[in-house]
Amino acid sequence: MSVLLSQRAGSPAPFGPAWTPLDLGADLIAWWSADRADLITHSGGAVSSWKDIVAGYDAVQATGAAKPTYGATGWNGAAPGITGDGVDDALLLAPVPGAFPTGSTGGEAWALADQAAAASDGVTRTIAAWGNASAGSRHLRRSVVSGVNCAEAISGDGSVSAAATNLSVDFTGRHVVRVVTTPTSVRADVNGIAGSSVSTVPATLTNRFRLFANSTSGGGGYFQGTIRDVLLTSPLSGGNADLLLGYLTGRR
Repeated sequence: MSVLLSQRAGSPAPFGPAWTPLDLGADLIAWWSADRADLITHSGGAVSSWKDIVAGYDAVQATGAAKPTYGATGWNGAAPGITGDGVDDALLLAPVPGAFPTGSTGGEAWALADQAAAASDGVTRTIAAWGNASAGSRHLRRSVVSGVNCAEAISGDGSVSAAATNLSVDFTGRHVVRVVTTPTSVRADVNGIAGSSVSTVPATLTNRFRLFANSTSGGGGYFQGTIRDVLLTSPLSGGNADLLLGYLTGRR
């Protein structure tokens, strides 16, 4: 038990190195980490390319005004982060790589994000999404319900999209958010607090993947705030989900 607690805190275990998401092995599909400056291309902080750690999946932006901003201390003034302005900043990977969960395949999306939009801002803002329009996509995003910022998962069944909104946590500031999509449901967890599952049969398309915006052809729903990590995984066991939650919480 002491080893597990040490690993979940993100500190070195007594008899080995600290756990990282790479220890998920084949269950880790992609991991964009702002800590990996060697995988980020920027000029004066304007990010044109952010590659994931696992397979080098490259999310890019060629338009200067639409490039998010890298800061070596952009995360809470103490760690690296990449910030979107909420206006037009986004990074695109197209088409969706074959390893990503699409169709009705189960999978998870995780993010460590600092959500900066005020609750008075009614725009639905997306951290990461893949597919096409909402009916054929999966989104990890922020919405506003009754004047409160909420984390929300979207999974489209090909005709309509199902929204699973976590109403338990005010999604303002720094949080760990997890979207769990199964062949029959979707839900959003925040800081380990599970949201309610919504029934749906996903039919996720392969057109494109975006960070900081939705997956429609023209983009939109731009995220306002800073991202430190985005990860895509296969469905995780309870133990591995706990380890990943602990790792990201230790970076929060």
